[in-house]
Amino acid sequence: MSNKPILGVLLGNSAGVGPELVAKLAVMDYYKDYCRPVIIGDMRMFERGLQVVGGDVPHYTITDLTECDWDKGYPVLDLKDQDPEKVPYGVADVYCGASDLHQLDTAVDLCKAGKIEGFLFGPFHKGAMKMAGMHVESEHTYLAEKFDLTTPFCEVNMMDDLMTVRTTSHIPIS
Repeated sequence: MSNKPILGVLLGNSAGVGPELVAKLAVMDYYKDYCRPVIIGDMRMFERGLQVVGGDVPHYTITDLTECDWDKGYPVLDLKDQDPEKVPYGVADVYCGASDLHQLDTAVDLCKAGKIEGFLFGPFHKGAMKMAGMHVESEHTYLAEKFDLTTPFCEVNMMDDLMTVRTTSHIPIS
């Protein structure tokens, strides 16, 4: 595992399914085939995600990536910014949107510092992120700005021999 890239795994929006998706993939031991994951978000939300999916994995809190030891389980860079008792589940909310931005900013900073080689994330809520101060249309544009990207960019999804690119963006159903 030591030759695999260190990737940040962001929990995504606490009011949505992000923490459960991240937890489910951890329970399935999915990440180990591809990377050395560092979960980024509030530890309590990761643990709630584990509870929701009915599973558990060894995990521990870190404050710095030098503390990662994947033999001990999943390192969680605990942002301590989401109390599960205060999350308005299923609703766009500034509290959760602020955490979305915090997760992205943390991952960007870690990438720029060379501490992680990339990151992936559970679903964010663009509306909640805008409530929390995001001034652009999406997390993709937000990331392009954070990385000072001036060339064209887009979302590309790849799996095996299939590659898709987004031609439209989705809007919330409710």
